[in-house]
Amino acid sequence: MLRVGGNQGMKGLLPPEIGGCSNLTMLGLAETGVSGSLPETIGQLKKIQTIAIYTTLLSGRIPESIGNCTELTSLYLYQNSLSGPIPAQLGQLKNLQTLLLWQNQLVGAIPPELGQCKELTLIDLSLNSLTGSIPASLGGLPNLQQLQLSTNQLTGTIPPELSNCTSLTDIEVDNNLLSGEISIDFMRLRNLTLFYAWKNWLTGGVPASLAEARNLQAVDLSSNNLTGPIPKALFGLQNLTKLLLRARRGRRTPAAVPPPCSSPGQETAARPSAHAHSSARCQQRHGQLRHLPSAHSSCTWLSATSVGAHRRTETAARRRQARAGTRPCRPAPPRQRHKPPRAFRYRPVARCQR
Repeated sequence: MLRVGGNQGMKGLLPPEIGGCSNLTMLGLAETGVSGSLPETIGQLKKIQTIAIYTTLLSGRIPESIGNCTELTSLYLYQNSLSGPIPAQLGQLKNLQTLLLWQNQLVGAIPPELGQCKELTLIDLSLNSLTGSIPASLGGLPNLQQLQLSTNQLTGTIPPELSNCTSLTDIEVDNNLLSGEISIDFMRLRNLTLFYAWKNWLTGGVPASLAEARNLQAVDLSSNNLTGPIPKALFGLQNLTKLLLRARRGRRTPAAVPPPCSSPGQETAARPSAHAHSSARCQQRHGQLRHLPSAHSSCTWLSATSVGAHRRTETAARRRQARAGTRPCRPAPPRQRHKPPRAFRYRPVARCQR
């Protein structure tokens, strides 16, 4: 067992000689300064059960030889700079229970071979650049509890085979390019508590079977192209605390997906920080933010929705005054810029005085 997590002073590459530790059961290098790529020799760790190398400076591809670690149960590689596709050899890990690869630079399709890992309970591949469709083979995971695929570029439909994962409690497929109708049979997902599919291109109506998931606590299907009535049975769910069905604004058809970065330099430059990810998710949930230049060196962030409402209110007031004869109908004089909410203000960092 090797555990040095949290040691920020530990830097350098992970040596290929690590493969010689044939009896190693745990490799814990989380929240350190470890950089470089995972060596191919990691596949020689036949008895390894947990690999926890998250929130580090790892880059490069996930080696295909990791499929030889047949005793592996937990793989934590999130919050790194890993690139390339997810290796299909992960399907050889029959004992794998937890797969956390979120917030990297992974591209390509989700390997259908993951459906062979029958012990999987948690899959989190969010905050990457994955493309293609959600594999229907994931519906063959009887123990799957959480499926988190948010903020990728996934296309196609939400596979109805997920209805077979009767242990599911959390489905998050928001902020993708999914389309078609929601064809999951929620009547079979009795344990489901959260279903997020906002900011996609889903069509059709809100499925009536959604009300059969009696443990539902949060449903967000906003920013889609859904039509039809809201099933009345949804309002009978005792545990439901969030129901968001706001319609999509603006474009009604998906735009072309930009190609992923090809060179390592471009990938590093394009990878936002953890703070940028949280800011982007805040913008997605609270409306697109508009950048307005100021007369000073600083800049101001305003919510596009609040600015539009403010202007419409003032325009209507001027028209009412003009009709009443209390004010001539002429353009309003220059006014002070609307003060944004504190959460959307931008405060530039002061430069060091030399």
